[in-house]
Amino acid sequence: MYGDGRDQLTAATDQLLDADKKIQEEEADGGTYIYGPIRMALDHIKEQGIDLKNYTPAIILMTDGQSIEDDSFAETYKSCNMNIPIFPIMFGDADPAQLNALAELTNARGYIEQIRRLGENAGIPSITEGARALVRTGRDIMTYLSENVDRIPQARRFLNYYLDTAVQILKKYTSLKKNHAPQPQMQKVTQETVQAVETLKQAFEDQYQKLLSGDVMDIETDIEVLRNASKMDGVNDEI
Repeated sequence: MYGDGRDQLTAATDQLLDADKKIQEEEADGGTYIYGPIRMALDHIKEQGIDLKNYTPAIILMTDGQSIEDDSFAETYKSCNMNIPIFPIMFGDADPAQLNALAELTNARGYIEQIRRLGENAGIPSITEGARALVRTGRDIMTYLSENVDRIPQARRFLNYYLDTAVQILKKYTSLKKNHAPQPQMQKVTQETVQAVETLKQAFEDQYQKLLSGDVMDIETDIEVLRNASKMDGVNDEI
C-alpha cells in the first residue's frame, strides 16, 4: 500500500512538472484590454441583485500591460449607477497614469454618492442644500473629466483632497447628531459644518471653472495658431 501511495505521488509530481514546462514554453502575445473584464465584473454584480447599500463593494483589477483606450467606458460606468470603486494592482509593463486615472474617476464617484447620502441625512436644511450643491458641481466635474481624461492631473486636489474632506466633515457631523451630543456642542459643530460646506462649495466651483477656463485657453490658442497660419498663407478672411 505504501508503494501505491508513492507511485501516485510520483505520478502527480510528474504531471505538475509537465504542466509547469508547458506554461514556461508559452509566450505572451496580443494586447491588453482592461475594460472588458471590468465590464464583466460590473455586469456580474448587477445580475446578483444585491442591495449594495449593505456592503462596501470594490473591483480589484490586476494587469501587467498597457490597455488600448476605450472612449465609451466612462459612459458605461456612469450608466451602471453603482459607484463601485476600482483598485488597480500594477506589475510588469502596466501604465500607472492610465490605471491611476481609472481609480481616481471611479473612487470620486463613490465619494460623491457618500456626500449625497450624508447630506440627505443631516437634518439641517442649510447643510442638506449645501451637500446637494456639492453633488451637482461634483457630478459636473466628473462628467468633464470622463470626457477629458488628460485633464485629471489638473483636478488632483479635488479628487484626492476636497472630496474626502467633504465626506469626513459630513460623517463627523452625522455621527455626533446620531449619538445625541450635548446641545451646546451640537450648535457649535452645526455652525462649523455649515461654514465648512460653504467653503467646499466655493472650492468645487473654483475647480470646475479652472477646468473650463483651460478649455477656453486651448480654443484661444487654436484660433491664434489658425490666424498665424492664415497670414502665412496669404488668407485675408477675418477669423
